[in-house]
Amino acid sequence: MNNVRGKYKTKQRELILLFLKSESPNHITAEVIAEKLKGQVGLATVYRNLDELVKEGSAIKYDAPNGVSACYRHVNDEAEKFYHFLCVDCGQMSHISCNKFNDLSEHIKHDHGITLDLHKTVLYGSCQACDDNPLVSEEKRK
Repeated sequence: MNNVRGKYKTKQRELILLFLKSESPNHITAEVIAEKLKGQVGLATVYRNLDELVKEGSAIKYDAPNGVSACYRHVNDEAEKFYHFLCVDCGQMSHISCNKFNDLSEHIKHDHGITLDLHKTVLYGSCQACDDNPLVSEEKRK
């Protein structure tokens, strides 16, 4: 039997994991997964399996603010040297690879005794598209 930490590997679970792997390093919502696997896996099954994949360490969940759906990403075996940025206006998640952040991470570790977990470190702000959108900018001023 294919049993991981007491949970059976089902066909639906394998489909979801394969989809996450195929989309890596993109961040995908449960709704997008259910839509792409329509007819094979329902939304409730996607959520249930994503929770299990997160618990076992095969996926990472990023919670979004302001009612935007959480997104998920497959965990690659190789060390990832990027930070995550989440736009608080549109919910878009992206990667930032920058030596300045690496220097900051080293400073925090050396001077403050804290090791950042890059898989869980998320910077929040507004993306350029939302900053340039007059409707979003007007809403922020209210």
